[in-house]
Amino acid sequence: MMGTFYHFFREQQILTIIEDAVTKRSLTVNLSHFEMLEVPQQLTTLNEVRKLYLNNNKLKLLPDGVTQLNNLHTLTLDYNELTALPTGLGALKQLVCLNLSYNPLKIITPEIGDLINLEVLWLNHTEIQALPNEIGNLINLDTFGARGNNIVVLPDEMSSLRKLRWLTLENNNISEVPELLNVMSSLIHINLCYNNLHSMPPIIMSIKGLQYAYFAHNKINEIDPLVLQEARHLKKLDLRDNLLTSEQRVECLNYENVIVDDNKIIENSHNSDSDSEDWEESVPSSEIDLSHSSDDARDDHEIVIAMVPEISRFASTGC
Repeated sequence: MMGTFYHFFREQQILTIIEDAVTKRSLTVNLSHFEMLEVPQQLTTLNEVRKLYLNNNKLKLLPDGVTQLNNLHTLTLDYNELTALPTGLGALKQLVCLNLSYNPLKIITPEIGDLINLEVLWLNHTEIQALPNEIGNLINLDTFGARGNNIVVLPDEMSSLRKLRWLTLENNNISEVPELLNVMSSLIHINLCYNNLHSMPPIIMSIKGLQYAYFAHNKINEIDPLVLQEARHLKKLDLRDNLLTSEQRVECLNYENVIVDDNKIIENSHNSDSDSEDWEESVPSSEIDLSHSSDDARDDHEIVIAMVPEISRFASTGC
């Protein structure tokens, strides 16, 4: 009985939030952490909504009607159970921030490339093995994360991402960084820890605006001293837990910006700026998931009051 009552209560709360958004023509709707199994059809009528938070539910699919919300600017779908994206996703031309992390998608369809205004894209832990070539169409992308997947090769088309500043591909199976990516001149932060790199990517020498390069926990076994000299512009070059010889490690210690052991991280942390920490500190795992409440939504107290008649009816009739 209590389980049934709980689910009824949650369903009524969701519908109340949607009805309230319709009435107030809200620009932001937050339906995260509701354990939803499916998206209410009423949600697809919110044509004016700009920010839609559906993260941390139990969604297995999205209704195609979501792709008709043409004014969407932000869409969070992380921590669900999605195995596929809705057909027509590319119709969301105004979308700037999209979070698909922690869904068993396995494949990112080429249609992702139609989201030409996208600036933030998170694909962390989505079980994907490759990025579609069409990702190169996202020429306005500023922040991209696809950590914790099975990516082996990076498409050359990524070289078109000239505005990309933050890139994390940690914990994949990448063994080589294409030289074509050397033209990504806006790049500030790159994280390729826990991959299969055997040599230092030349990208650290080519992009003079690059500040943080994380290559820890790879298989790098050779470092040209010239590369270290050319990488002096970096604030931090993390080479911990690679296959460097004792001589190479000693050579690295001549450069204050190069880290080859954990002790140096502890030493440096006392004099570092907040933006010099690793990705987890310098950029939140989902900086598009900062707001957990609607702009004009009622507070919890008001929502409960609005639901009292329905709760009373359910308690007395069970339906």
